[in-house]
This record gives sequence, structure tokens and C-alpha cells, in this order.
Amino acid sequence: MSYWNYRVLKKHCPTSKEDSYQVYEVYYSDHDDIEYWSAEPNTALGENLIELRDDLQHQLEALDKPVLVEKKVGDKLTLVEC
Repeated sequence: MSYWNYRVLKKHCPTSKEDSYQVYEVYYSDHDDIEYWSAEPNTALGENLIELRDDLQHQLEALDKPVLVEKKVGDKLTLVEC
């Protein structure tokens, strides 16, 4: 069964030569392989304060997982652990 979760991605800005860390939605295959991820970093969202708190909690859980970086493998962009 495919699923998704929040993960921290590290990105490097060639202009400023600085790294930044942001939370993205990452989607997995039935075999736990990363299939794709959101184009933009995630923004916490909820229809009420409880839902907003839950979404923020799920984003915080991403800090307990390895940080990911984008890497080009052949002609395909993928995510790998730092």
C-alpha cells in the first residue's frame, strides 16, 4: 500500500552558497521506495486549531527521520539520505 509522510529536505543555494532545510511531503511506493515529493515545501494547515496542531506534530516527526537531499541518478532526480 502506498503512503506518504513529511520529511526534511536539505537544499543548497548556489547563489548564496548556503544550505536550507524545509519540510516536504514525500510519497512512497508499495515497496517503500520514494516515488515523488511535493514541488514546494509544506505549510501547516488545519480547518481548526486541533487539526493545525496535528499537522504541525506530524511535521515535527520529520525531524526524527534522516534528512534527504535531491540527487540526479542518470537522468532521473531522486531523494537520498544525507
